[in-house]
Amino acid sequence: MGELKDQGPPQGIQISGSLIARNTLLNLIGQALPLLVAVIAMPFVIRGLGTERFGLLSLAWVVMGYFTIFDLGLGRATTKFVAEALGKGEGGRVSQIIWTAVTVQAIMGAIGALALFVMTDYLVERVLNIPPALIYEAKATFHLLAFAIPVVMLTSSFSGVLEAAQRFSLVNAIRIPSSTLTYLLPLVGLYLGMGLPGIVALILLARLFSLIALIIIDLRINPKLREYSGSFELLPRLFCYGGWITVSGIVSPILVYLDRFLIGSILTMAAVAYYTAPYEAVTRI
Repeated sequence: MGELKDQGPPQGIQISGSLIARNTLLNLIGQALPLLVAVIAMPFVIRGLGTERFGLLSLAWVVMGYFTIFDLGLGRATTKFVAEALGKGEGGRVSQIIWTAVTVQAIMGAIGALALFVMTDYLVERVLNIPPALIYEAKATFHLLAFAIPVVMLTSSFSGVLEAAQRFSLVNAIRIPSSTLTYLLPLVGLYLGMGLPGIVALILLARLFSLIALIIIDLRINPKLREYSGSFELLPRLFCYGGWITVSGIVSPILVYLDRFLIGSILTMAAVAYYTAPYEAVTRI
């Protein structure tokens, strides 16, 4: 990573067909490799955890993967406005845009984490149909997931910086291991004799290390980020664009993932497990 230090943010990025094709291929590989690992690993994870616990794990994957909808679209807005600034050769604005978005996301992430932590007992005991023997594990799992919310939200902005700079090779260098570990770490946890909370903790640590890696790379590419320069004057522009992203971001996951929570509340966690495995295989393909 030493070669990144003195490059600085790219100025006046020129978009070409070859660049788009290269980035498209990188993103395709970034989605295909974790999918391949998931297809191979999922049967072993289900067998090791059992259907009830795998149902809970599938809900944990949803929370970790899609809680960015609560960042009010700031992750996508960061990518858009950073790309604009770089395209116009205004690299000096990048730091201000990023720190403004990150500050708000940190606040929203903390609020979201607190809300999930407080609501855990109600979700586990009243909403989801969880067997009494798994109540303790379910509560511990959701408490851990609360800490995942700010990590997931901040990741969207720091990865957005690299995407805006057309550095998809770096994005996928982090995204591929992180996504792959989501499916491999349950096997590691089972081998070490861990329960579901321990497995979720491993996945959370992997996401945290990914965030740290993104921050380090961003700081090396743009040393100006080392000085905080957030400005709340930018918030109206970020929220104006992010608001539209939020609408689609909220509606889409609800349509796609609400069914799992409904199955978990009306039927059982085992039913969620039987539903999730074939659903994920078909939709990801």
